[in-house]
Amino acid sequence: MSGVTSISLGNFYQSGGKNLVGSAGGSGFDTKTIVDDLVQVRQDANVTPLQTQVTNNTNKSSALTQLQTLLSNFQSSLNSLRGVPGFDTASQNAFDYTNANESSNTSVPASNYMDVSAAAGASLQSYSIDKITQLATASKQSTGDFPIANSSQSVVAASSTPGQFTAGIVTIKGVPITLNAGDSLDNVAQDFNNFTSQTGIIANVLQVSSGHYQLIFSSTQTGTANAFDISNANTLSQVSDLSGVLTNVGIATTTGGDAQDAKFTINGIEVTRSTNSVSDVISGLTFNLKQATPNGTAINVSVTPDTATVQSNIVTFMNNYNALAEFVSNQSQLNSDGTLAATSYLATDTLTNNTLRQAENVLSSVPSGLGGNKYNSLASLGITFTDIPATTDSTGKVTQAATANVLTYDQSTLKDALASNFSQVKSLFEFTSTTSNPNLAVYTGPASLPANSITVTIDPTAPTPVFQASYTDASGHPQTINLTATASGSGYSLAAPANSDLAGLVLLYASSNAATIVVNATQGIADQLYQSTTATLQQNTGALAVEQSALQSSSQNLQNQITQQTSFIDAYRTQLQQKFAALETAISSANSILQTLYAQQVAQLGASA
Repeated sequence: MSGVTSISLGNFYQSGGKNLVGSAGGSGFDTKTIVDDLVQVRQDANVTPLQTQVTNNTNKSSALTQLQTLLSNFQSSLNSLRGVPGFDTASQNAFDYTNANESSNTSVPASNYMDVSAAAGASLQSYSIDKITQLATASKQSTGDFPIANSSQSVVAASSTPGQFTAGIVTIKGVPITLNAGDSLDNVAQDFNNFTSQTGIIANVLQVSSGHYQLIFSSTQTGTANAFDISNANTLSQVSDLSGVLTNVGIATTTGGDAQDAKFTINGIEVTRSTNSVSDVISGLTFNLKQATPNGTAINVSVTPDTATVQSNIVTFMNNYNALAEFVSNQSQLNSDGTLAATSYLATDTLTNNTLRQAENVLSSVPSGLGGNKYNSLASLGITFTDIPATTDSTGKVTQAATANVLTYDQSTLKDALASNFSQVKSLFEFTSTTSNPNLAVYTGPASLPANSITVTIDPTAPTPVFQASYTDASGHPQTINLTATASGSGYSLAAPANSDLAGLVLLYASSNAATIVVNATQGIADQLYQSTTATLQQNTGALAVEQSALQSSSQNLQNQITQQTSFIDAYRTQLQQKFAALETAISSANSILQTLYAQQVAQLGASA
């Protein structure tokens, strides 16, 4: 006889004291797999997409950091070409670097007689060095001969002794120098040199020949103002209180040891200086004199722009722009099926694409106010756009995406432009300005120049003082902006409001009189691009900082949602386990009932038999 004695649906597992898999008389369900699969479905639907968004945000943030570095490099190279505003900024501006070239009117090179160096900002002029009369020299004196075996032998006697120093004190320029009995020649030299920084005199031991020595005293600086006579107590109080210390050593001026000043004639004017390195005659120029010139020899010094430095800075700016363009292309790579590559994190990023497009527009433009110049665009300098193909490695993997509109240049065209019209090339890159009144100067230009001519009205004496800037905008509408005036010395500092079209403009007016002054200005491509990248890179408030902050906030919100959804899923897992546990209990009970019924049926059948 047969009958149903159990229901078997799978194996349960032990969890929380409940028999969920593998219990005797259980369902036979593989419940763990069922629960895991159900939980995974909910995980895939509710958590995985959020985690993917967090990963995407992280990758995008990392790419934006790379963009920031490239933009910073680009901006740095623009800064050297834009004409850094303010005072004493020549060393930061490539167009202010200069060269000093000297030439002789004879066959002897000018460099035999002098070298000239020019600092950034030196005036571009020529000068004639008509004559170098003499060089600056230092005082030099020596002792008599010391017939000693070596310089470590004593030359200081306790009492007056011919041919030796006498122990005692020599006071030079108020500094007491003590010589002790038994001091060697080396000791004596060191005694003087211990106070060189105060006396301006240095002592050196000279071996004239075997067994014969002298002590040489020299001033550390050239020129008659630094002359001395160490044997004369009456030379301007330089040496006093001899006390007989030097009496027996025969101090004498050496040949050519009289101090003298340098003398040379520049543009017909004789100049006298105490040194042969003269940097205070013409601002920005240093003349290093080497020897006197013969009669009839003249040297011409010409200060010219350092075009090599400018060209190098222009090439650096191009390279930094190209690196930016190539990065953006790499961020927009496509798969073979036309879909975006997994690493194209910024392909749809508006800031990234707009930054590059805006730069391209400026680079291909003619700055307002320069249209009449021969060199009024990058193209006129031989700098043009080109496209470069993609590059791949040996496996065919793309290492650099194809990039449109990278900059290239013709070296000879750029070099010729710098040589033939340096000022126009400078205006193409820099912010430049002139004013109709020398009392008004542009300290900093605006971030964006709305007009090439601005009329500044100043009247500090009016009942209501007037400080205004007026111009006609690109649409032909007259505009007037009130400037903020701050008293500065005998004049004023005038600044445009931060929310105006002239934001960033600062004018310095060195007068208190009323005046109407015209400011003519142009904003070259380097300054335009520098200002726009500044707005993008501005810490905390710049477009990049704002986008990075938004990504961080987004990721934090997503992480909060992930935490919440994870909590929900954990609860869902617990619910499933509880339901399957209840099912297991029910099936186990059913199996027990079936077995009991079966046993009763067997008993009844046996009894009836």
